[in-house]
Amino acid sequence: MSQHKYKAFVSYSHADAKTSKWLHKKLESYRIPKRLVGTKTKNGTVPARLFPIFRDRDDLAATTHMTDAILDAVRDSEFMIVICTPASAQSKLVNREIQEFKRLNGNRNILCLIADGTPFAEDPAQECFSDVLQKHISPEGVPEGYSPEGLAADIRPGSDGKSAAVSKLVAGILGVELNVLVRREMQLQKRKFMGALAGAFLVLVVVSTLLLRTTEAQRLAEKRTEDSADLLAYLHEVVFEALDSDGNTTAQEALVEAVFEYYGKLDLKNADVRFLSNWSAGGLRLGQNLERQGRNAEAAELFEQMRNFGIRFSADHPNQPAARFREQNAEFFYGYLKQRTGQYDEAERSFRRRLAIAEHAETDVSLIVDPAYIVHGWRSIISDSQAMLGVLLAGPQDQLVEAEELLQNSLQNRLQVIDEFNHGLNPWIGSNKPQKITLASVYLYLGDLYRRMGQTSQAGSYYKNRIDLLADLLNEDPNDLNIIRRKSVAELKYAQTLLDAGNSKAALNLTKEQVSVFRMLTERNTSSVLWFSGLVEAQNQFADYCLLTGSCEDLEQQLKTAQTLSGQLAARDGDRPHYRLTHYRARMLQAEHLLRISEVSAAKVELTTLIDALDAEESSFIRTDGAMEVAARTYLLAALVAMQQENASLTRQHAQAVINIVDARPSPWLEAQAYQSAALGLLGRKEQAERTLTELDAAGFSHATYLQLWNINRNTEEPPAR
Repeated sequence: MSQHKYKAFVSYSHADAKTSKWLHKKLESYRIPKRLVGTKTKNGTVPARLFPIFRDRDDLAATTHMTDAILDAVRDSEFMIVICTPASAQSKLVNREIQEFKRLNGNRNILCLIADGTPFAEDPAQECFSDVLQKHISPEGVPEGYSPEGLAADIRPGSDGKSAAVSKLVAGILGVELNVLVRREMQLQKRKFMGALAGAFLVLVVVSTLLLRTTEAQRLAEKRTEDSADLLAYLHEVVFEALDSDGNTTAQEALVEAVFEYYGKLDLKNADVRFLSNWSAGGLRLGQNLERQGRNAEAAELFEQMRNFGIRFSADHPNQPAARFREQNAEFFYGYLKQRTGQYDEAERSFRRRLAIAEHAETDVSLIVDPAYIVHGWRSIISDSQAMLGVLLAGPQDQLVEAEELLQNSLQNRLQVIDEFNHGLNPWIGSNKPQKITLASVYLYLGDLYRRMGQTSQAGSYYKNRIDLLADLLNEDPNDLNIIRRKSVAELKYAQTLLDAGNSKAALNLTKEQVSVFRMLTERNTSSVLWFSGLVEAQNQFADYCLLTGSCEDLEQQLKTAQTLSGQLAARDGDRPHYRLTHYRARMLQAEHLLRISEVSAAKVELTTLIDALDAEESSFIRTDGAMEVAARTYLLAALVAMQQENASLTRQHAQAVINIVDARPSPWLEAQAYQSAALGLLGRKEQAERTLTELDAAGFSHATYLQLWNINRNTEEPPAR
């Protein structure tokens, strides 16, 4: 049981009193789901109510002096919620409350509610995050460098919305996943939407019943099931895609859940194959929607259910291409989520099974001819299966030889499918656009593979192929946001090869452009974790390049923005190791900046916390793409800090950790090898260090930028200027 008198302390400016009253009422009246009450979380036992919440300052005169009553309330509060506006950022009283809470509690349990203004605004009058909110505060009350903000909810127009913002704050206080509470807020909307859809389905049933009374009743009865299934599947697909373009994930989920449940109420055991196929499609699409929102546990449960169904479906209807298609389709989604959540071995088994299903189907003469599934083409599915397996093997599974073979075969198969369409050999494919999009994905995967293999020039060529192909598609439809997103991802990758080759200015400018692109996309679809993750990746890369090149006047702002966004991403979907990694990277960049400006003690605090977080991860985490680089660079920075503080033993320990991290992977990325070279130098193994640099030069990798990490502390008597 909590030893605090108050569950939370609401810190606010008197100018925001109306918002604080609204929030206070919502929090104290919030109904926590019964199934959660009494359960254990990282924040303790979930209570039945969040009570009491302190905000009673109405009877206090506006003053900059913290009264004993306010000080006692701060001490007696488990959490602090800061209503962030330009007024609160300038309020001396709010800032003293924050400082006192951090002094007593460290940098934990602070939550933010953005009500007005802009975080990290260029105009100080619009800034809503005060300086003290961003700082570590020592037990003596002294600011000690920047810290990541707590969870931030946002009630500004076009952001979270009030209901979702309250749920986000409650989730932070309880220590539960946000989706557990957000789902409750969505139920009423879903029921209304599903009721409307049920009415539409009822109309279809009534019309069908009336038609059965005509003289053609028998013929129509035979077609009724097939026609209604086709109509519903068509509406399902068209409406889903329209909602996707609009970014309305709430309505999307209501739609797919209604369709899925509608099919589920039918007699699936004796249902027509087309009905079974559409029911499977509805379940997979619902799982896809859940996964996009970061609701991985729900998605995983549904994907496993649809995978088991797909196996039975195919066994019961061995000659039906629809059954075989849904089996491999379900296998893909099952393996995809396993990969995204760090379960790499299980993902590999699933992807290999999917490839075997597709290869067998292509040569299985017992399959009947069905135009509805010729459109997909088994050659196209084989190409996609090879690509997904190749990506997994090229990344966390460290099987680069097989990965290269799979990806090159995938490329040739995809080009063959496109060529068949161009020559009219496959009349069932109505458009070449989906084929070109998948071809662009294969180009991306090959670029990643060859960059990891040290062939940076070849990697850049594949990235450029993807960019050019997607640019052609955008010429046909400039408003296709999904194509814009895919192209921007390739631009970020291409910028990496520019930096590899030593063209840091071009890399920096290209990355900056993609930050703007992803900001636009995120504003268009605020609920998409996928699009938001793109913004975080772009911002992290831009902050990194600013730091490495020293070419950005607003470096500290870029680093703070990277920390804020990456922290929000990790909070939205912490199940994915890659999303946690983005936050670790942002914190690492902040620590490096502190070291570069000679704030060594503050850098040590940040690095110690970060190393503890990395050490707490499961062993499979280091296999996540990018984790090896972040871990190696973090330990290298820690070694430099120890050297600055003349701790020779700790310097050797951290430098050896860098070497061990890189040696543990059969084919480490080039920047990781550069960090290893720096660590070898710190240990006095100059010959090995130089040999590594020579190998990097031969690969076309300009290591000079990365090795500024090493160079910044060569002269310990005269630290570099800020």
